[in-house]
Amino acid sequence: MRNYSIEHIGITVEDTIAMGEWYRDDVLGFRIKFSGKDDEKAVSFIADQNENMIIELGKLPQLDSLSKRINHHLQFHIALKSDDPDLDKDFLIENGANLLKNLR
Repeated sequence: MRNYSIEHIGITVEDTIAMGEWYRDDVLGFRIKFSGKDDEKAVSFIADQNENMIIELGKLPQLDSLSKRINHHLQFHIALKSDDPDLDKDFLIENGANLLKNLR
């Protein structure tokens, strides 16, 4: 059997640069491995602190962003580990995260 592992997961977003910056040092401590844009398209590759996972944030004019196609958080989400979930929840909300409650 061949040995495969996930190199990265790509998602379409409205603003790749702003979203990539939110995930980096000042909020989650992720690292921007590459970021670039032109008049129509943009991309940011961000890695977690251990570089075990890379997320590609992309924008192409012919594709809707993921937020326009998802109407429930279980359709797509990024789960993070935390040693202190309550403290980290408050920190993330203070830094622009949205708390989703009572979703069914």
